[in-house]
Amino acid sequence: MPFVSPRRTRSRVELLAHVSALYYLDGCTQAVIANRLQLSRQKVCRLLGFAREAGMVRIDVRPPQGVLITLESELEDRFGLREVRVAALTDGESPESERERIGVTAAADFVRTLRAEHAVGVVGAELLASMIDAVAPMSTSGVRVIQAVGWEHTPSGQRSLADLVRELAHRIEGCAVVLTVPSIVESREVKQKLEADQHIGDALRELDALDTLYVEIATGDACAASVSGRPTSAGHIALRHFDDSGRMLGPVGDGHVVGITLQQLRAARHVVALAHGPAQAAAIMAALRTGLIHALITDELTARAIAAQPSPCEGFTP
Repeated sequence: MPFVSPRRTRSRVELLAHVSALYYLDGCTQAVIANRLQLSRQKVCRLLGFAREAGMVRIDVRPPQGVLITLESELEDRFGLREVRVAALTDGESPESERERIGVTAAADFVRTLRAEHAVGVVGAELLASMIDAVAPMSTSGVRVIQAVGWEHTPSGQRSLADLVRELAHRIEGCAVVLTVPSIVESREVKQKLEADQHIGDALRELDALDTLYVEIATGDACAASVSGRPTSAGHIALRHFDDSGRMLGPVGDGHVVGITLQQLRAARHVVALAHGPAQAAAIMAALRTGLIHALITDELTARAIAAQPSPCEGFTP
């Protein structure tokens, strides 16, 4: 590793210090420094590298208050995620306020990554609603917002998934693609008849090539047990169930689900999971281990609870 030794001439040390000060303290570009000191840009770049390696320059990254980079990086590394965003919390916040903070963080991610002609799938409830509420009106070109699973009964006063799809599309001047069928039907035959309908079939085919999918991680196994007789589900991602180790439970229940398939989930270019609840940390960790999720957005308490979870045995393939 290059270093500045006592045997090097004073002019060499001074040159490293001079170049470093111009670049890091005065804000000069490498081109300006090269012109001022009559050096090549390649020489300036090498000198800056030598100064860092010699310890003459130390770069200290100090995130602003509320940015939890260390925790985010830990979760990214542990689960092989492209990105983790953790919403910082203050003491004594209500669950509603915590969900709002996750929604604001998710909305910022949505706006940052959205591109013209994107196909964006969504599935969720309260966290998804918080995200959409935080998206400011904006103008986009050719964006399609697609309902990723059929409808489910919602509590009185709560917006349905179709309502959320329409609202998000309206906010960004995009096109809403809704599924006007139940998310779970009584048999494979009923599902096949519904999918044969041209309008429903066209909507489902929109899920073949998603640029981004925002999906709320759901915990518990009530749905899986009622459909497939398998009470071992730790939770589901868009009604595709997984166990405590992150193994997908197979096609039995899938034959009753009208919505995004496991194959379509795996084909999505970027899957962003929304999660909330320290008590659900084990199930959220299992969801992250399915290999279906590329990014996670959650709150600080939940993130720390996930990080504290012991890792199950390795050696399985989702």
